[in-house]
Amino acid sequence: MTVPPPVARPAIVWKAVAIAPLLMPILVAGAFIALTESRNPLAGFFFIAIIGCIFSYGITLLGFVPALALVSRFVALSRRAVCVLGALIGLAAALPYMYIEWHASGANSGPPSASFFSHLARDIADPLVWMVFPGGGLITAMVYVLLARRWTPSGTANRKAD
Repeated sequence: MTVPPPVARPAIVWKAVAIAPLLMPILVAGAFIALTESRNPLAGFFFIAIIGCIFSYGITLLGFVPALALVSRFVALSRRAVCVLGALIGLAAALPYMYIEWHASGANSGPPSASFFSHLARDIADPLVWMVFPGGGLITAMVYVLLARRWTPSGTANRKAD
């Protein structure tokens, strides 16, 4: 009895790419508005969510999708691999934020007094950095996986890779 080889699932499901980056900006905007006082919370929510969507979609389209396409050429994409990739892309996205924060850390926003690596070692322990960047990448990747599984035809799914 011969079993036909599994057909590889498409590496990128564009519907999932279009929807997955929405969740994290909405969660962050909702948490920020819930934890702060505002005269107009709805406008604040939309302002923060729109700015978050710009960053989230930018990182997804310029970081996650190319990395997903590249990794899929060499290994079968399992749920775990996609989630680890999302967290790593999120961590990579934190580096420019930490660099800008370091560059403005001097007296009166002047030149920094410490090296970037000492600032990075201190900043890497900040829980907000871990929740927003790698955590956001992980959550976006998990949403992508769930949506991609839903919208991939069952005949082409490679279940062995999971």
